Order: sequence, then structure tokens, then C-alpha cells
Amino acid sequence: APTADDIVLGNASAPTVKMVAIADMDYELKIKDLIPGDSYDVYAVSTNDEEGKAGDVVGPASFTTPDDTPPEIVEMSPAIGDDWVDVNTSEIVLTFDESVTLVNGDMISIVDAFDESGLGLKGAVTVSGTMVSIAITDVFPYDIDVAVLIEAGAFVDASSNESPEYYLNAAEDDYLLVFHVADIIDVSVFTGAYHVEANEVGFGDGINEYDVITKGMSDPSGYYIEIQNINNWTGGIVYLTINPVEDTLYFEDQPTGLIYPGNGEDIMITSVDDYGLTTADFKPGNFKRDGSEIKAFGVIYISLGYFGFYEFTFTKIDMSAARISARPPDFSNTMIKQFK
Repeated sequence: APTADDIVLGNASAPTVKMVAIADMDYELKIKDLIPGDSYDVYAVSTNDEEGKAGDVVGPASFTTPDDTPPEIVEMSPAIGDDWVDVNTSEIVLTFDESVTLVNGDMISIVDAFDESGLGLKGAVTVSGTMVSIAITDVFPYDIDVAVLIEAGAFVDASSNESPEYYLNAAEDDYLLVFHVADIIDVSVFTGAYHVEANEVGFGDGINEYDVITKGMSDPSGYYIEIQNINNWTGGIVYLTINPVEDTLYFEDQPTGLIYPGNGEDIMITSVDDYGLTTADFKPGNFKRDGSEIKAFGVIYISLGYFGFYEFTFTKIDMSAARISARPPDFSNTMIKQFK
């Protein structure tokens, strides 16, 4: 008797025929691995064992496999778990494993994953085959996790199977469809050379002018500008942290890479004014997105006191015009202006 391996099935549009010798009797075949919701034709061919000649083709017997499998999302753009998504992203695209039809666009929400508050950014929902596009009507807020929440039954497939709910992954206690929004800026425009006017505003010591070499940098944690030769100190390297939402920047408390010879301490710089030289404890700088100008504020200090509170104005120049000091700083006679 034939087995399932002796039968080859094709769908109705391209049927496959295979002759199988069977006895003149009723026979039941169990065939596995058929595609749900697809149509098949089964043919049989009668033969004359004595003459070895093929007889008539019998059939086809046609049937359609049942489809009780709900459509599933297999991909999202921005990608699930992406932590570097542009605030200007204009659409979210969902890809299902089969063609779907939208039932109700109000069953889809775009929310802040922190508290599930609606972002008010969801526009039209359009469907083409397996692809679902959700239009985004405005820029995303900076530095948030965005979740796409979909109620069960928002979509159906050709067999009216409803799509499942996309909400929480219970095993990980996290959203199934979530990504992180950053703000993409072109930090490469801050790479090059700048002429600096450093105005010491604490005691009005005037303006010191010099040139620096800079490099725009970024990683998943943020955006930075590396500055070499800060305050005309060869070997002094510091970093400005950029806030791209407000177009501001500041010096996080950090060493300059230089040592004060009087006590061997690291010379530090920060935008936080612990000395009360300004009207606020923190004074952020600002920048132009084309990289042509940067303004920053910083206190240069050691534990004994500070060297000055500076207002730095950076103006971009050609690299060939930059004049960089070739000598390290000499702090042997430097006065510390105030003690803590």
C-alpha cells in the first residue's frame, strides 16, 4: 500500500501529479505539513498490472486546508529594541507573516513606555498586503522609550483570524513593540579647528585668545565634542556634552588631563559654579548646528580653589590657519583665586 511519502501534492494553481499503484479498494492517506488556508488537488492514475500500461487519470479531488492561525507581527521598523531612533521618524512599519486587513485603527496606540501616556503622534494607518504603515504626525520627544500597543482583533487575515494583543512580554515584563528615541544630529560638523576667546568672568581678568582642535563624537549614550588644548594648555583634553533638544552643551565635571604641580592634583573643569560667580549654579552653553560657533561656560579648579570661571566662544576656522601651542602649561606661579 502507498504511504504519504508516495504522494506529491501541488496547490490548485500548479498541481503536481504522481502515479501510485494501489489496490482496488478504498484507502485513506494522512498527509502532513500542508499550508494552512491553501487549496490542493489530489489525482490518482489507474494502471493495468498485467500489461503495465497507464490507465485513466482519476480526479482531481480538491480540498482547502483550514486556517485557524492568527496573523503575527514578524518585524517592525524602527526595529524592536532599537535605542538610537531619530526624533524625526515619520512612520512606524509593521510586517505580518501573512496579508492582513485593518479592522479598527483606534485599537492602535503610540505611547510613552514609562507611564503609557499617549504621545498624540499617531496618524493614518494604511495596509498593503503584509505591511502596515502608521504615520507619525510630529517629531518624537527626545530620550524616551516609545511603545506600540495593539489591541487584539485590530487586524484580521483572509480567514478572519484576529491578530493577537501586542502589549507586555510577561516573561521580561517589558513591551513587545518598543524602541528608544534619541535626537540625531550631525556631530561631524564640530570636527576641525576653532579660534577661542576665553573670557574670565569671575574676576574680570579679560580675554585670552588661542586655537583648539576639536572632534565631534557620538555613541548610544549621547553626543560630545572633544576639545584639545583647552585654555591654551597643550595636552589638556576635555569633553563638552551636547543636549540636542535644546541646542545646549556643558562641561560635565571632569579632569583636564593636566596636573597641578603644587599638590599633584588633577586640574578639573565643570559647568557647575560652586563658587557663586554667576546667578545660577549651572549655566549651559549653546551652539549652531552647522558647527560654525560654540559657546560654553566652565570653572577650572582644584580642591584648594579655582583658576577662573570662563565664558568660551569658539569660532570655526580652517585647520591650516590654526595656531596650536607647542608648550605645556607652567602652573608654578599660577594664583588660585579663591579657596573653598
